[in-house]
Amino acid sequence: VDQVRSYYRQMLNRVQGVPGISKVAVMTGVPARGPNFGMAFTIVGQPDVNPSDRPGAAFQMVTADYKDALGIHVTRGRSIDEHDTETSPRVALVNENFAKRYMSGVDPLTQRISVEPILPGGTLGKPVEWQIVGVFQNVRGAGINSVDPDLPLAGVKTIDEIVSESLAIDRFSMVLFSSFGLLGLMLAAVGIYGVMAFGVAQRTQEFGVRMALGAQRSRVVALVLKEGTIVAVAGAVIGLGGAYLVGRAMQSTLYGVGTMDRFAVGATAALLLVVAWLACLIPALRASRVEPMKALREE
Repeated sequence: VDQVRSYYRQMLNRVQGVPGISKVAVMTGVPARGPNFGMAFTIVGQPDVNPSDRPGAAFQMVTADYKDALGIHVTRGRSIDEHDTETSPRVALVNENFAKRYMSGVDPLTQRISVEPILPGGTLGKPVEWQIVGVFQNVRGAGINSVDPDLPLAGVKTIDEIVSESLAIDRFSMVLFSSFGLLGLMLAAVGIYGVMAFGVAQRTQEFGVRMALGAQRSRVVALVLKEGTIVAVAGAVIGLGGAYLVGRAMQSTLYGVGTMDRFAVGATAALLLVVAWLACLIPALRASRVEPMKALREE
């Protein structure tokens, strides 16, 4: 015990010497989370009760500058100071709720409480009396146990938080599959553009001959778009057939999955046709700008 006290004294002195530190204190538990444990107690001078019926309260050990470090206001009496040591009478502070609940009608500063300390191994020692020397303002922790302090609560969440967490995997799956779909759409657009651009480059002389014979540039654009649309429609038909087969396979393995969602499949097919048409537009405009005489001179 003496080694523990010496350790904490040295630690407090060293931390206090760090530049920028104004107040230092040691406490059991974590600020804003409350004490780590509670203790059954007896108010000295009151009639004895069955040990199992004794009230309990949170119990916290602190050093002298605890209230100043956390800005806690003492409403009555005094706080614990450097004169309260292991050799002086044991003193304690209680909060306003404690004083109102257990010491109504009497001066809390004249009362003592008896607590059985917890010894190593979890056993209880002989009762130790603590003189109450001060009352401090109620300090709210992070819990919500104002209704019943004896009821342990953990993992408290709102309905919105629970629903949001339950849908987290679904949201991730939606984002993942949407990304795959967008990537597939981009690859389809790039593929259609590459095929149409290659086809236009191979038919440069043909377009030159057509325009040399009087074909309008708009007819050349329409021709390229028509051919690209035919290819896209053929691909869409094949894709719809594949989607129907996949839908039937999923219907037999997944509950509530239909063979064909007309709206989703139709919207996807329409989107792909629009993408295909836009991918054909650039090669079509390039074909319409071919100079007839220059195209005819190329081999």
